[in-house]
Amino acid sequence: MSDGPGSRPDHPSAPRPDGESAPPRGRPAPVRTSGKSTLREYVEAIAIALLIALFLRSFVVEAFKIPSGSMIPTLLIGDHIFVNKLAYRSEIPYSILGIHLPWGGTTLHTWRTPTRGDVVVFRYPSEPDVDYIKRVVGLPGDTVQLRGNDLYVNGEKHPRAGDDGYTYFDQHCQAGEGRMWRETVGDREYTILLTGGSVPFENFGPVKVREGHVFVMGDNRDNSSDSRVWGQVPLANVKGRAMITWLSLDPCGGVSGFIRPSRMFDAIH
Repeated sequence: MSDGPGSRPDHPSAPRPDGESAPPRGRPAPVRTSGKSTLREYVEAIAIALLIALFLRSFVVEAFKIPSGSMIPTLLIGDHIFVNKLAYRSEIPYSILGIHLPWGGTTLHTWRTPTRGDVVVFRYPSEPDVDYIKRVVGLPGDTVQLRGNDLYVNGEKHPRAGDDGYTYFDQHCQAGEGRMWRETVGDREYTILLTGGSVPFENFGPVKVREGHVFVMGDNRDNSSDSRVWGQVPLANVKGRAMITWLSLDPCGGVSGFIRPSRMFDAIH
């Protein structure tokens, strides 16, 4: 029966047309939930976050830690960097969580090729599970030569300036001395380190870079295992370009000097 003028309202607990009891007057109606437990919702949220992180790491950007001094002074031991994996190409991930994938490393699309002076991360040609980081100095078709540690590409010398004293520490926390130079290729400038004296490979080549390959060297020229030692890097092994140092931890700095704040969020040139 519907309420009319002066009529009493139905009892608050009287059955509704749909068979449910009305809530007591002054209390809110119960809210229906989706039926998922709180624990399940947390697990799903964490799983989605992990999948997104795995996708970004596999295809977009990956974090690396610098373990050796071959790129001093550009990169120091203990630097943590981000690498842009879409800088040159996209590929099927070589491995995920340490598990090698079928057709891993196969190129899906090539965006562009590296340029001289780029700092790149790549799979070591003879041991693809190991990642290296070096600077590109020669492109396909280039002729690379060193004369007394002066770099020549296609017969043109890369000019150097600076000659500043530099002290560094290797992975065993042993101090070393060298001279820091600013080397120029085209309109790009970067810093290299020479320790002086007679060292292997201060005279090298000339060698011609094969098609589909690049010639790479470490910025710590006298203390780097690179293309002068083990050969050229296939473009299909290049994973990406080093972008930024987001964290720098000095393994030789002790408690007070463990973090190097001046290097944090530095762009890598």
